[in-house]
Amino acid sequence: MEYEKSYRNGEARLHGNNPSAYDLCGIRIVMEYDFYGRSSYLRAIRLSGANMQRITITIDNQLYNEIEKLAEARGYQNRSEIIRDLVRAGISETDAVSPSGDCIASVVYVYDQETRELPQRLAHTFQKAHDLSVATMRIALDHDSCMEVAVLRGKSKAVQQLANEIIAERGARHGRITMIPATIETTRHAHGGGRVHTHEHIRVR
Repeated sequence: MEYEKSYRNGEARLHGNNPSAYDLCGIRIVMEYDFYGRSSYLRAIRLSGANMQRITITIDNQLYNEIEKLAEARGYQNRSEIIRDLVRAGISETDAVSPSGDCIASVVYVYDQETRELPQRLAHTFQKAHDLSVATMRIALDHDSCMEVAVLRGKSKAVQQLANEIIAERGARHGRITMIPATIETTRHAHGGGRVHTHEHIRVR
């Protein structure tokens, strides 16, 4: 099934039978559902004269409903505006840390432990990047799902790449990374009158 409703030059044109799809910025939002009604597709079509690009994204029904609720709570007039703002916020958060600098970071994600080979793939990913991984904590949420919190440190670019690889794993959900700019120093001194030894200090700026 496909419904279209577009606005151009202030004039609304309804295509199909879904009055909830609209946009005021010169693009047409097309909502599509798969045969089983399990997935929602938002397709943005650039109309002539508008400085927009056409994209297609696939989201599940739960995320679609969350976007609807958030748009209503914040007073957005259409879905495109809130999706653009959410994308901008994500880009801004990613760009907040210099790629060439050091950072300390946490990566949080949820996954189903029965997902085929996912725990093994995650373990292998961390093993490959053992120099970036500080610790990982796993919390059982129910009989199937668990949440993991991974603490990473190192060069921001490498940490971001590792976090992206973890979050992009098929079956991982709600993946988020928080990166804090820091300076990682290797020092050599004693603690409490003990032996002098070499270790790292992570100084948050």
